[in-house]
Amino acid sequence: MDELYKKASKRKLRFDTPKGLISIEDLWDITLISKNGISVDNIAKALNKELKDNAEESFVSPITKRKTITELKFEIVKDVIKTRLEEVRIQEKATLRKSNKEKILGIIADKEDEKLKKTSLVNLRKMVEEL
Repeated sequence: MDELYKKASKRKLRFDTPKGLISIEDLWDITLISKNGISVDNIAKALNKELKDNAEESFVSPITKRKTITELKFEIVKDVIKTRLEEVRIQEKATLRKSNKEKILGIIADKEDEKLKKTSLVNLRKMVEEL
């Protein structure tokens, strides 16, 4: 995968969007999905369409440089999407774990409060004096 990014940086690849060209670095900052604006998904769709439109192969003429660059761009965009979706999945998992831990700690505190409420007045006073 590093080879893809090395090739892209050597070629100084830019990606077409409705608002102009963006760099590979920008792919990490723009939204993944957007119906009307710039998104990684829309860039991927445009590249995929371009590849399909140029898919008719010639058995005589070699693959064009443009097709090779489009394929490189498409592979990079797919990798960015895959990586960002994995990061989202990991973050969601961490958020769920944190939420569950807080819930369990709350239940533990409630049970400790219940136990404390059942403690006799004499023992409660002793506990206060020890603090």
